[in-house]
Amino acid sequence: MGFSPRFLIQASLTGAALATGLAALVQAILFLVSVKQEMNENFEGELTKSKNMPCVRKTLDICSIDVETKCGPACCPLPDYTCDIDPAIGLNCRHDAGCGDDQWCLDWADIHGECKTDVCQQDRLVESLVLWTVITCGIGSLGDMVDILFFLRYKDANIIKTSINVLTGSFKFMSLSITVAAGASHFMEDLSEAKCYAGGSEGEKMVDSAVASLLGYTVLIICSAVLSFVTSPFSAYFGGKTRGVPYVRQIR
Repeated sequence: MGFSPRFLIQASLTGAALATGLAALVQAILFLVSVKQEMNENFEGELTKSKNMPCVRKTLDICSIDVETKCGPACCPLPDYTCDIDPAIGLNCRHDAGCGDDQWCLDWADIHGECKTDVCQQDRLVESLVLWTVITCGIGSLGDMVDILFFLRYKDANIIKTSINVLTGSFKFMSLSITVAAGASHFMEDLSEAKCYAGGSEGEKMVDSAVASLLGYTVLIICSAVLSFVTSPFSAYFGGKTRGVPYVRQIR
């Protein structure tokens, strides 16, 4: 039995919704790793194996800013950092390469650990909400998989299939809404312009990669959500039938 052109279009839309949804999920996970892990490396304590070198960071524990008021050779990891005294925040460690936007980078580094600045609070907001972006995006992709199951096995379940399409598209737009509400795009744009990592270091490349992941996620999740909603009328009328219209019981 052959497939009707309508069925081929419906199958293509369903497959494209799943493919773009999974691709968006991958990009969201990459962005999550950057925000929650890579962007927090080497801001305090001894230097790790990571090559992400922030231009300004906290002093070592042996030279606590709550106790010490003078710079010493043991205050910062050598030879990459040197101790500096800022009139507003006190002791801090500066990379030899320097910062782009000095004040923005100081606010982001949160030297005192109190997170009172707008930059730090925006960073915390993005960190706390990006996980929910991944979760809701994952639920949307799971819905696409369930939709394909109904498409292949339960061809007359048009009402259930339509509901899955609408819910799936809604979760995808919810995922995007969380990212927008967190101000992730604006924060990453400011971070990229501030140049808070040593010039030419892996840190700058990491920031650029995170920006690219966020942009890729945004484009893909919008496409996937739209495809889910576009598929729903096909599901409502045809279900998963290769030809014709599903049998609908009439109530008299």
